[in-house]
Amino acid sequence: MSILEEILAELQTETCNYFRGGWRRFYNALETLVEETKPGAQVLDLGGDVSDWLDRPERQRQPYSFGHYFRKAGFEYSSLNWSDVDLCVDRLPFDDDAFDVVTSWETIEHLWTFQAGGMLAWDGILHFWHEAHRVLKPGGLFFVATRNRFCPLIFERLRIGVFPQCYATGLVDGEFRGGHIREFTGAELDGLAAVTGTYPERKLVCRSSLDPAHEHRLALVRADMEIFLRRTLSHDELADSIYLIGRKTG
Repeated sequence: MSILEEILAELQTETCNYFRGGWRRFYNALETLVEETKPGAQVLDLGGDVSDWLDRPERQRQPYSFGHYFRKAGFEYSSLNWSDVDLCVDRLPFDDDAFDVVTSWETIEHLWTFQAGGMLAWDGILHFWHEAHRVLKPGGLFFVATRNRFCPLIFERLRIGVFPQCYATGLVDGEFRGGHIREFTGAELDGLAAVTGTYPERKLVCRSSLDPAHEHRLALVRADMEIFLRRTLSHDELADSIYLIGRKTG
């Protein structure tokens, strides 16, 4: 059994709520990262474990450890979480050009800020983006994963009257449920790289975290969606998770 197969088997036995609904998404991202970079790479995970996770008493740990799986996959792992820094405004406590890989799994959608009158602002996202670029070595890999705001899953949700996001706020069975302020499309992630002048060498990867039965249903939804749009979906519009993978030049 390979290391990735061991990780997959272990993730499927996770009992914490965080991985119960998201282990496939996390595994897909980790598997893709392994394919894109070299073994032993120094990884900074923004939004992963609190930085001293291994040293904390068990009662003070989060109910999961991304770092456990990154280390098992062969990476040298460092991380910063909300309890360490505010990714919207804080300078990361690392020198320039410090890491082989900067990754962030389903964090960027939490970094929106607000202007007066409740208008959404990109300030926190842009700060995170520039700081990630600063601490990445030339030739290093930037890997950001998030939920895809434009895909057949969203069209399926729209048809039943649910707000068009993978994880949206709303009333569910008579109770309020929290959710993301706003999720992203692949075009928006690509646009962030273009606007900031970062990662001229980049690509978008789209992967599904859904079970085969749900994917089969979405194949029919995709056909309806393309009829409605009067065009074929692009490669970054096909599944519920989207990754931007870029190389730092210079």
